[in-house]
Amino acid sequence: MSELLTTVLMQRSKIKNTTQAMRANADYVLGELPKLDVPKDDKLRTEKTLNDFKNFVDELAPIMRHVDEMIGRFLDAPEARVAKTIKEVIGSIEFGPPFGGLHKLVTSLRDTDGVLNILVTESVTNILIADQELLEAAIGMLNTFEQVLLDLNNGSVSVDSFGLPCSLCGHNDCVSFCVVDSDGHHPFYAVSQEAGTGSLVVNHGETILRLRAERLQSIRAAILNRDIKPLLELLESGYPFCSKCSLAFCTEHWTNTETVFDDGFYDCTYATCPNGHRIMIDD
Repeated sequence: MSELLTTVLMQRSKIKNTTQAMRANADYVLGELPKLDVPKDDKLRTEKTLNDFKNFVDELAPIMRHVDEMIGRFLDAPEARVAKTIKEVIGSIEFGPPFGGLHKLVTSLRDTDGVLNILVTESVTNILIADQELLEAAIGMLNTFEQVLLDLNNGSVSVDSFGLPCSLCGHNDCVSFCVVDSDGHHPFYAVSQEAGTGSLVVNHGETILRLRAERLQSIRAAILNRDIKPLLELLESGYPFCSKCSLAFCTEHWTNTETVFDDGFYDCTYATCPNGHRIMIDD
């Protein structure tokens, strides 16, 4: 995996994880609030402010999901239009009002004693740190995309690709495949320089499999025909695709993950899909 791809995948993951972290901190305070013996006014003010913030994060979720889909699209086929859309969507998010409410809450509790003040201050601090990390990751990623486009002379990269939506939440970028030829000069996916070879790229760089000419052509045909079976046969597991119900699910929808060891060494991992099928997701 190239250093450039590793950097972008880390930034992409941070954008996703920080959004989840903000909501988790709000949920934690709201979960602890009923247990606290504090003045009613302080409790109601805290509850309203954090519920308002949760609503903001919930409204933000589909926007960030759309951003995540476009990041994947750019990784497979860098294009100026996609990078511009990502920048515009992120720039349109109004972080001010909801975070202003959190600042007011911390200020109003500053002179109070006890657990509520500490709990709110620590959680809001965590939320603000997550927000800063989100913005830094987004800015860093957009700067990388801009440099990639300059290196391509603002051109684009064309690849044969195929994706499946999540059968539970509808996320359009649940699992994806694309083929890159050895002479494709792809900025993210380093491929073999041997003539006639190429790579199958799974989930925008999470897995990159080298392919020789004969296999390359059959995999390209599978992608063009939207036939997932030959693609899954190349992988060690069908994750996040359930072979028993032939459906794709985002990784967060799988439950009861179990890692199996054999004589102290990693053997495999099992998980349960949303339809209750228990399958091996990694071997």
